[in-house]
Amino acid sequence: MQRICRLIDESIRWLWGQGRTAEAIQIVKKAVKVNGKEFDSKLEGKLATASDERSYGISDLFRTPVLRSRAINVAFNWFANSIVYYGLSLNTGNLPGNPYLVLFLIGLAEIPGYLLVIGLVDITGRRSLCSTLMLLGGFACIIVAFIPTG
Repeated sequence: MQRICRLIDESIRWLWGQGRTAEAIQIVKKAVKVNGKEFDSKLEGKLATASDERSYGISDLFRTPVLRSRAINVAFNWFANSIVYYGLSLNTGNLPGNPYLVLFLIGLAEIPGYLLVIGLVDITGRRSLCSTLMLLGGFACIIVAFIPTG
């Protein structure tokens, strides 16, 4: 097991975040050598002095207007998606028929959606796919409200 661990270097980003910049620079030098390039020695001094010792917290999300709006947007989307998903999932008990079979069919209906997202996310990108599917889901929920019962 130790042989395998020696073949794989630690994450440069993790080392940098832990303040172990010298080790990170050594791994970068090794990667540059493996790729057949030359490491710019002027860059080493800049990288060694560029380490950030500051730790960040939740309050940093609200310091700038851009981060504030993005954090609020993500929190609102997460909240809305959770409410809609669990509201629809928990309401399946009101559907007629065997509740175990209904729950099984609802779970089975999610599989094509998961497969579709896995296939499309590399083609379309995460943002556009998420926005499109959220709009589609919202329209579907609104349309269902206007379908007459019985």
